[in-house]
Amino acid sequence: MAVAAFVVVIGFTVGGPANAAEVAPSPPAGETTTDSPPIDTSLPGVAERIAEIEANGGEILGGSSVQYVEEGSGEDGAAQRAFPSGCGLTVLVYKQTTQIVSDNLTSCLAPFVSAAMSSTIGFLAWGHYNNIVASRSAQRTGGSSLALEYAYNCANTSNTTWFRTITNGTLVRGGTTYTAAAYDEVQDDYCGT
Repeated sequence: MAVAAFVVVIGFTVGGPANAAEVAPSPPAGETTTDSPPIDTSLPGVAERIAEIEANGGEILGGSSVQYVEEGSGEDGAAQRAFPSGCGLTVLVYKQTTQIVSDNLTSCLAPFVSAAMSSTIGFLAWGHYNNIVASRSAQRTGGSSLALEYAYNCANTSNTTWFRTITNGTLVRGGTTYTAAAYDEVQDDYCGT
């Protein structure tokens, strides 16, 4: 089993939470394994979430954490490791029996005004991850964290390997809009029956 992850920081043109229909562009075709930020277990709730997944029999296949950056900051590609917003987006991909699960957490050191995430799971076919098999979005007003978890049941399907989850997040904190986007890719992990 090989796991690859890549992080992209993007901006949205919104005045509030992200539109659930907005999805980060897929990484370039032919993208190979790249260095990615590790899962940052110092972010609030991340270590606890990992422990909960594993206690319930989930097998974590990959993940990464990225910072939220100010909208329109001009960051390209993988952004710096600092968390200027005090908030991070963690993406975990795990396997639970015959399901591939996308588990996403926006967590902040201090409360936000609003937060939203939208996410998709796709599988590789014909050289592209455009084959979306599951998607979900979530929004919250107030608080310091927002969780979004959903699954694709690949039992008895031909879509059993090479999955990618893409998650976009936006939040408003202190009158400033911050955005983050991340994806994590799982290769060669058979989840069918």
